[in-house]
Amino acid sequence: MKSTQRLQYNRFIDALGERGLVDRETLAHVVQQCTAMGTVLAESLVTDNLVSDYEVVRIACDGYGLPFVPVHGYPPDESALEGLDPDYLRQYGLVPLDRFGKILTVAMPGIVTSEILEGLRGHDGQVMPVVG
Repeated sequence: MKSTQRLQYNRFIDALGERGLVDRETLAHVVQQCTAMGTVLAESLVTDNLVSDYEVVRIACDGYGLPFVPVHGYPPDESALEGLDPDYLRQYGLVPLDRFGKILTVAMPGIVTSEILEGLRGHDGQVMPVVG
C-alpha cells in the first residue's frame, strides 16, 4: 500500500499541547498506553474525556490538511470492504467508504498513524484517509 503522506502522532500531540487542551505529561502517558495496548490515540483521548471529539477532528483536519467526511453523510459502499479484515477495521475504528480503481477511501477516527493504514491487508493500492 502506498501512502500520500506520513501520518504520525507528533504533529497531533504538539497541537494538543500548544492549544493547552492536554498537558504534556498526560499526553505522554496516554501515548504510552495506546502503544502498549494497540489502541487509537484520538479515541483514547475522547473516551478518557481529555478532549472532545470536535477538538480531535478539528486538530486532525487542520494539522494534516485532511477533509472531514461524516460517515452518516457518505454511506460506505459494500465493495469497499472486499479483502479487508473486519477485526482490524474494528480495532482501529476504520470505515472503508469507497474504492476508485486502486484508491481506497477510508474514514478514520481523528487520526491514526500511517502504519495502521498500511496494515489494511488485502489492499495493494493507495489509501486516501479522511477524518470521519
